[in-house]
Amino acid sequence: AEELAKYTEVDLSKNALTSSGMPAVTELCCKCSDLRILKLFNNQLDDECVADFRQLFRHCQLIEEVHLSHNNFTHKGVEAIVAAAHAELPKEGASRPL
Repeated sequence: AEELAKYTEVDLSKNALTSSGMPAVTELCCKCSDLRILKLFNNQLDDECVADFRQLFRHCQLIEEVHLSHNNFTHKGVEAIVAAAHAELPKEGASRPL
């Protein structure tokens, strides 16, 4: 786990990853204390995994980018992910557009 702490980017794009796999992704990312970029584009994620993002944002306080294009999120799911980021990530000194 110490070795994972130094990773700043996790790229799991283009893997046919479904929402049932998000708990494992979240667990991995929570071990990367310096995580800045998470790439999950071009998978099969949908609204079922929105709650996982809240946990991810709660534990990965330095995250700056989450790439989610080309998945199966609805408008409601995207709004919930943005709301989770807004609720869980620090607002002071943040280098992100939230």
